[in-house]
Amino acid sequence: RIRTRAPDIAATVTLTIGSPVTLPDFTADLMAGLDLATFNHHCLDAAFNVTARERWEDDVALIRDASRGLPIMIQELGCPVGYGDGGMNAEPTRPNGNGGNPDIQDAYFQYFDELFLTDPQFRAATVFQLYDWSPQLARLFGDFLRSEGETVIADRFEEWLATIGVCRWADGTCRPAWTTFLNMLGRQSDARQALSTS
Repeated sequence: RIRTRAPDIAATVTLTIGSPVTLPDFTADLMAGLDLATFNHHCLDAAFNVTARERWEDDVALIRDASRGLPIMIQELGCPVGYGDGGMNAEPTRPNGNGGNPDIQDAYFQYFDELFLTDPQFRAATVFQLYDWSPQLARLFGDFLRSEGETVIADRFEEWLATIGVCRWADGTCRPAWTTFLNMLGRQSDARQALSTS
């Protein structure tokens, strides 16, 4: 429909990382009609536990394979730190159920910085949240899942949203990944500039 109405506009649809596995035929058919492969990626497994680099590498291989050679954009790039990360007013008394911390978040952004510098198929990404969600908004989403009897997932989902930012909601201070993100922007800009002048 987009191509019929505006053939000069590139078309894409954002998929989750699970789509190529759970809906392989749909994903393959969809890719055949897209100009750009777009995925969301967070450092989480299906149970909202924070994962490590090995899992990120597996996910990137899955994205690369599913994209069938199309340029790739990551629409949501994010990694929660979990409760009690040491920031002022950071709710240290709540248990960290998803296993995140600022070092993992920073390593996650460093990994994607390296990927975008070395793999020309990966073209762009947007950070899911610069700041954590407010506790009230995160709780609203968690309470909905709790009302459906999904207590553990509700707690981890709420923790994900409340600690997803590269900067803290509580006091506006930034985590180490903020500096990595800023450096990443500079390096990506320099790399794009070098490509355009060569």
